[in-house]
Amino acid sequence: MIHINKGFIPAILLLLISITLPLWAGGFLTNASILFLLYISIAEFWSFMAKHARIVSLGQQMFIGVGGYSTAVLCMYFGLQLWVSVLIAGLIGCGLACLLSFPLLRLRGFYFAIGTMLASEVIKLIFTGWEFVGAGMGLIFRNAYGIAASIIYYPALILALLSIFLVYYLYHSKLGFGLRALGEDEDASSALGISSFKCKALCFILASLIASYAGAIYAVFHPYLEPVSAFHILWTTSLVFISVIGGVGTITGPVVGSAIYVALIYVLSQYIGLSLLLQGIIVLVFLMVFPQGLWGFVATKLKLKFKPPV
Repeated sequence: MIHINKGFIPAILLLLISITLPLWAGGFLTNASILFLLYISIAEFWSFMAKHARIVSLGQQMFIGVGGYSTAVLCMYFGLQLWVSVLIAGLIGCGLACLLSFPLLRLRGFYFAIGTMLASEVIKLIFTGWEFVGAGMGLIFRNAYGIAASIIYYPALILALLSIFLVYYLYHSKLGFGLRALGEDEDASSALGISSFKCKALCFILASLIASYAGAIYAVFHPYLEPVSAFHILWTTSLVFISVIGGVGTITGPVVGSAIYVALIYVLSQYIGLSLLLQGIIVLVFLMVFPQGLWGFVATKLKLKFKPPV
């Protein structure tokens, strides 16, 4: 007889609901769920990097943009099958992260954050002037038209689950231990033989790979690509919002934060000019009232064993 740990029952039920959602949910809920899953995918790794490795990237939007553009170009101009293009696009973003890791990860703290943001702006300027991809006017990803949201939902779900699994595995691995040690005291950890560059580079590259795949799936979901939106700083500010609201450095935190953020996108859509201001006010309120994030507060109240990987 198979015995199931009662602690896994809620997770199993959530997984079953997630798998069957497109079968019973309407178009609005399915579309919102795709955004929710994509934000989870990116936020899980960003939150892990920021909390445990002290790597605060303000340029993850460059990988989202590159992933989206690569998918469209491979599919439209080179005739590759759509989902093959998505798979290759993620690897292209990963390759970009490998190249950028050499100069960027030599920087620390504030300088790394500024370096990633500047790199993103440079790449956005390149795409803005690149006629091959439509320059500032962008391009219409025609091959993505007619694909039902219920089909796009499942790659987004797989990516979100993969991101959660990788973060959990990474935290409990030797690499995760090294990253946490470097986050506490980089000089002391380096003196003990932990390679700062290798640990940070692997984490940064994995985070960028996931972000590139999220951008590729988003390009299929939202077929119009142009540099301003594809490489917008709003992608990164959303990660900050999600992590602060949910709880930085946890697995459940970004899930909670992503749900709140996507809900706010729809609620504040009628206040476009004030949406960023309102988000900033909400973040400040949460920092003062719930410094551990909403999940940290709930876990404390329920007297759960609140650990970073949870």
